[in-house]
Amino acid sequence: GGASTKTTSDFVPEPNQESVPESIDVPDVTTTEGGQSDDIEY
Repeated sequence: GGASTKTTSDFVPEPNQESVPESIDVPDVTTTEGGQSDDIEY
């Protein structure tokens, strides 16, 4: 990573996506953290 490091002042959407977009976007659907979401039946 580090492609969007130059335009960090404006906004950092790239670095966020690189990390864990699925977990942040839909934490209820997927439990990557370790069952943090209690909504899911799993």
